[in-house]
Amino acid sequence: MKKLFIIVLTLLFCKVGFALSQKEVIDKHLSGRTLDALEGIWSLLESGQTIAMFKSGNTYQFYDLSNPRYDPGRVEKGADNYYYGKGAVFYNKNFNNPTFGDKIITLSGNTGLTTLILPNGKQHSWTMKKIWPTDSDRTRKFAELKTFCERELNFKIGTSQNSECAITIYETEKELNVSGVTSNNSNDTLARQMRLNNSLQLMQQDLKMMNPSQPQIRQLNCMYNAFGWSCQ
Repeated sequence: MKKLFIIVLTLLFCKVGFALSQKEVIDKHLSGRTLDALEGIWSLLESGQTIAMFKSGNTYQFYDLSNPRYDPGRVEKGADNYYYGKGAVFYNKNFNNPTFGDKIITLSGNTGLTTLILPNGKQHSWTMKKIWPTDSDRTRKFAELKTFCERELNFKIGTSQNSECAITIYETEKELNVSGVTSNNSNDTLARQMRLNNSLQLMQQDLKMMNPSQPQIRQLNCMYNAFGWSCQ
């Protein structure tokens, strides 16, 4: 029994020792891809908690930065701004004794509402406010894509073709993220990248027709990886 008690204590101390900072959570779970609307760092106004929501497989979970731990609850996406699944509440911060219920998350821009309905009918609600990424981060992302579209595909910044190119790539990234695709060799990834390449090539052809002096159209092979997009 003493040996078991020591092992349990060691595990508890290890859990504290491996607590993740906000930067570590972002680097581990929220980097190198386009994020879904729910993903990011959120503040729960009623409890004062800061949590990191991220996608894991086909569901979403959160890491509690205020009380370092991975929450056992999981939700899945029902619509663009609606998520549902199972959540847990802990009384007196007793994280070894969760009470599970039905969880609903609704979003509106950088704010949201989490509602947990317990089996006894009791309801808990938390107002959510996004800390990271914010609209300024999305603006920065679009600026990067616009630069990419000009550099790689000759769609000059300020033109409608450049904006359409940036939006097309952004939406493709989002689709890849939502579908849970992580491998560039998967059939789904290759199909989406082929559709993107076809769309971009059609835009190049339209631009060539309007402006014959444009550089000769080349066969596109744009691929998405952990470092972003590259076209050959």
